[in-house]
Amino acid sequence: MSDNNTTINMQPVLDLQSLHKQLNSQKFKINVNIDTSALNSQIQASIGQFTANMQPTKIPVEADNSSLLTAINTIGSISTTLSFLPTAKNALSQSLD
Repeated sequence: MSDNNTTINMQPVLDLQSLHKQLNSQKFKINVNIDTSALNSQIQASIGQFTANMQPTKIPVEADNSSLLTAINTIGSISTTLSFLPTAKNALSQSLD
């Protein structure tokens, strides 16, 4: 008897474009359930850990008060000049008489 067995090696051909079209035409529905109380607990715990590790920060602030002092001096000079004007007016009017 003769042996008539023949082995054929076949390689599958994957048509990616066709597969892509098929998947795009499908509508997929994904159900996601969120346990909001557990999520809230985790968020609160994370915030608690974050704030527990925070130390108050002191930031040194230096104010440049030279412009403020200049403005106060200017206002003082103007005030002194305004208070002097009636006296000067009286002195001028008396000397002209």
